[in-house]
Amino acid sequence: MKRVTTVDLKRTVRVDSDIEIQAYYAGHVLGAAMFYVKVGDDSCVYTGDCNMTPDRHLGAAQSDALQPDLRITESTYATTVRDSKRSREREFLKKVTA
Repeated sequence: MKRVTTVDLKRTVRVDSDIEIQAYYAGHVLGAAMFYVKVGDDSCVYTGDCNMTPDRHLGAAQSDALQPDLRITESTYATTVRDSKRSREREFLKKVTA
């Protein structure tokens, strides 16, 4: 763990004169982060799962309208069409109170 460095959200970490990194809240699970990496004039957002819609227990991802040149992300459910959030919550409550 000697090489592990904690990174505060939205705080710029300069790796060297040409590379900087910022962590942003991903809105997926507690503590999940996405990373904005800038190398010279080029930029990338790297993330696993992220959620742009707030849940009752987690807020939405906070990316401050980043406009990266490249976005790398996990996409297990990218093409899944789900019932509305309200409908899913209703079904969940039915199961819990049954």
